[in-house]
Amino acid sequence: MQQSGKYPKTLTWIWAAISIGLLVTLCLFLEPKDRAIAWRTLTLGSLVSLVTLPMAALLAWTASGRGVLAGLTKGFCLVGVLTPVFAHVSAWDAAFGKLGWLTNSFGQVLTPIVSRWPAAVWIHAMALTPQIAIVFYVAIKSGGRSWEDALRLEASKTSAALLIGVWRFLPVALASALWVIISCSREIGVTDIYQIGTLAEQVYLGYSLGQLNAIGAAWTPEQIFDAQHLGLGISLVIVAWLAGSGVWLFLQAAQKYSSNEQSQTDRPTQGAVASWRRKAISILLLLVVVVAPISNLIGRVGFSVTTVDGEPVATWKLSAAVESIGSVLQNFQTEFIWSILIATASATVVAVLALPAVWFCRRSRMGLLFLAALFGVLAAWPGPSIGLTVGKLFNAFDISFVQYLYDRTIVAPVIANAIFCFPLGVTLYFFLAAQVSEDQQRQAETEGASRWQQFISFGVLGNWRSNLGCWVLTVAICFGELSATQMVLPPGMDTVPRRALGMLHAGVDEMTAALTLVTIGFVILFAIATAISMPRKSKVQL
Repeated sequence: MQQSGKYPKTLTWIWAAISIGLLVTLCLFLEPKDRAIAWRTLTLGSLVSLVTLPMAALLAWTASGRGVLAGLTKGFCLVGVLTPVFAHVSAWDAAFGKLGWLTNSFGQVLTPIVSRWPAAVWIHAMALTPQIAIVFYVAIKSGGRSWEDALRLEASKTSAALLIGVWRFLPVALASALWVIISCSREIGVTDIYQIGTLAEQVYLGYSLGQLNAIGAAWTPEQIFDAQHLGLGISLVIVAWLAGSGVWLFLQAAQKYSSNEQSQTDRPTQGAVASWRRKAISILLLLVVVVAPISNLIGRVGFSVTTVDGEPVATWKLSAAVESIGSVLQNFQTEFIWSILIATASATVVAVLALPAVWFCRRSRMGLLFLAALFGVLAAWPGPSIGLTVGKLFNAFDISFVQYLYDRTIVAPVIANAIFCFPLGVTLYFFLAAQVSEDQQRQAETEGASRWQQFISFGVLGNWRSNLGCWVLTVAICFGELSATQMVLPPGMDTVPRRALGMLHAGVDEMTAALTLVTIGFVILFAIATAISMPRKSKVQL
């Protein structure tokens, strides 16, 4: 017990020392342009976390209750996690972006009323809120019931709520804030639209300038060199700090909730019977995060202009909406097929690698350290940098077969997609492996079963339905991936996210809104398939 008590304290001091050292490095030793990119990345992530964490906590609180509203909130969280980032951009740009209905009401259809930083912060927050809400939901439902009840008996409701809310959920809140910063630093679906120069966006900009220059674009060699040759310092600082922080917070949260494992119950949290306050908050949140963006898309997809007394008048027609959706289903079949093929293959790669890694690492301290470090490094690796690395790896081999795989098959996008989505896959399969009790494994060990036999019996065959559900979830997540695969798609091959990103630069018109609605329809089908696949007793299920 004494050793376990010293362990987190020592790790905390190590984490604090590394963080201070990297912060000093960031301030003193980086070149000005690299420092500016780092500060923009951290600033964007910090601002997004300030919006995301309160909304996610409220969503988790409302979802932990009972009734129809709680069920709708849980369903939205699942669908929201699977919804690609470009769909969130499209849904909100349909209101305040170029060609948006709010923008049109101000008479400047090509001048967004909300742009750049405010728009990027809000859309990132809307995309990440469902993910963080599920984290808070799992924390609310996990352990700690006995000491919560004891605390309520000894203190007032206000002090008890503060102590429970702050101290119990502090590791979760810090880990969630870290994940928000990581997510903002590694993807380009939002920053490329609003031109926020984060780490991922700068890597992608260098790639884009090089591609444009190859076809005669008017970029000077100095501009291309500056964009393509970022200092390694910024990458090392951000990746090392996020990875170290991820290890520390992961272990803090894991130890906190595993220590309360024996006190877990299936009964709902106190106040689960929804009061008028919980209902009001739930309705307000659903209106903001679900009804408003979907209404924006529906309003845009049926947009039409008719002539009244010789004057053009904007109106909404069901026939126009049906026509736009029909055109998407007809004209984007190839993109949907490629996206599903790449996502299916990528999810399979993630499952094959993540499931055994989680199973064999989760029961030892060194294994957890390795798993957390791997999670932190891969999660902090920007998507465009993953794509560039995969591309350089294939181009390093002057072998016709390797070049054929790179230029004519989905091998390169699958590898990039799997690397980008691996951290979320590890998280899913980690919760899945936690369903197997320690008693079952100890009994199997006493009967002479090897670890591989236990893995096949308990981890694969015994949890096949949960494995299938996690695989479907991973397919949906890989379906919407853009930042890494964007760089390595072979000529003539396009995916839904890449086409949507190109269309969004011109604003949200009827076709863009229709493509977004069809994509959300696919996401809902993925969510239904996941719900059907998951057994009702699964802890991974919401």
